[in-house]
Amino acid sequence: MQSDDLGLLITALSKKDSGFYLVDAPDNATLGDLVVKIKAALKKEGKNSAVLDFSNRGPAESISEFVARTVEKEPGVQIWFLKNMAFPEREVTVDFLRNLNHAREAVYALNRNFVFLVYPHIAELMMKHARDLFSWIPQRYSFEGQPFTPRDLAMSLRMEEKLRFVGDKDMEYIRQLIDLFKEQLQEAAEDQELTARIKESLADLYRLAEDYEDEILLRLQLVDFYSREETKHAEALVNLADAYVLSDDEERRKEAIALYNRALETFGPERNRPECADALIGLGMANIALASGDREKNLQDCIKYLRQASRSASRNDNPTKLIFATIFMGSAYYLLSKSDENTHLQTALDCFEEGLNIQSPEDIPVLKALLKYELGKCLYEAGPGKSGEKYERARSLIEDSLTILTVDAFSEHHANGQFLLGIIYRSLPTGNAAENLKKSRAAFKAALKIYTPKNFRSAYEEVMKELKYVSVSLAPTQPNNAEGTDVPKIIYIYGLFIYDLINSVVSTITRLIRLISGRQ
Repeated sequence: MQSDDLGLLITALSKKDSGFYLVDAPDNATLGDLVVKIKAALKKEGKNSAVLDFSNRGPAESISEFVARTVEKEPGVQIWFLKNMAFPEREVTVDFLRNLNHAREAVYALNRNFVFLVYPHIAELMMKHARDLFSWIPQRYSFEGQPFTPRDLAMSLRMEEKLRFVGDKDMEYIRQLIDLFKEQLQEAAEDQELTARIKESLADLYRLAEDYEDEILLRLQLVDFYSREETKHAEALVNLADAYVLSDDEERRKEAIALYNRALETFGPERNRPECADALIGLGMANIALASGDREKNLQDCIKYLRQASRSASRNDNPTKLIFATIFMGSAYYLLSKSDENTHLQTALDCFEEGLNIQSPEDIPVLKALLKYELGKCLYEAGPGKSGEKYERARSLIEDSLTILTVDAFSEHHANGQFLLGIIYRSLPTGNAAENLKKSRAAFKAALKIYTPKNFRSAYEEVMKELKYVSVSLAPTQPNNAEGTDVPKIIYIYGLFIYDLINSVVSTITRLIRLISGRQ
């Protein structure tokens, strides 16, 4: 996975203008090789980088003064590699890390990308003795003690992922941060304000770890703590409601709706305030996730709140939230179209098209990937069109989305996308029929890597039916379908479709809440 980690690090440095990064490797040769490779890759992206060596710091010069002086000499350098933070005497290293921790705000204010190059044991010491700084670092990249080959570098530069998604390695890092904040919580027991801030960060980490029970306990405490501060209290209510929606409990989702409304009452009747967008989006998500009650009314309520959120987000120049609201609004219209003879399908298409045209300054790729995925699904439902152009565009959109909605990061979406690709390839009225069927079979097989009989029995059975049909069609004794097969849409609409958008909606909400809150 070395090339993957290198690619993710290069992508992060090329896309972001400031932040802290932690890179550890067991020897100087590997660290030096990393710097050479990254600098060369970033130079092609038009970003300059340089090395900041702490061994050049004067004896009476503070860390913040030294970093500021070095950076100011090179105003055109956006990325700095910080090295030589280890000393022969352990206590000297510990003192240095403590001072580095105190200097974090001054260094961060320089608005550059700072990459800390350390040995693994120094990274562990940072966690203990520079805990605040360690908690500010969103990702730790660990590399083995070996040089990167030209092939490794070439593979890393071909990576199409634009974001670091939460996987096993990230979860390990998140657990380290959770332990760190729990220690800080114990040490800050006498300081109520500091305790509240630590609880907010710890609750965010529990959400990333999908530990909603521990998150909810902290959110409840924060709602009580901020009871006398109107704005903070309303924000705490929204965060608690989000956790209820994500916890996959129907009664909690109902309670979440009440909490979002309480927050809106605090914000006041004028709902175009920036703070209202989160509560309105939350109301939309809670209603689309409800399994009980009048399904059509829930979806109509979802649309009503998301329209209000869209107006609020657009008025306050928040395109990311506007994209976020558009995804769920389109999904709600799509679900409504299933019970109303597709009369809402065109509106769903319009929502997803509109979302793709919204320009976000941070342009979160996964949001656009989800929009492409949903738009492709809608286009398939709308029918082939003239000469199958809608199917062709649906295929292109879904294939493009799956480069971001990867099997590791969004496994259920990836499997659903592969299933739908299989159906689309089987349905294409253009191209070579036999080749289309082979691609259809490959897509169904890819879906079965996730849809196992143990974990996804109904989905597994649906995919197996389609796979058997395609396999029979490809058999030498069977004539190829030169015109393309008209797939029975009822299988998709009432089978896997419902599984995708209702039963797994909380998984989508989880990912999107992380993205919109900027925590991933």
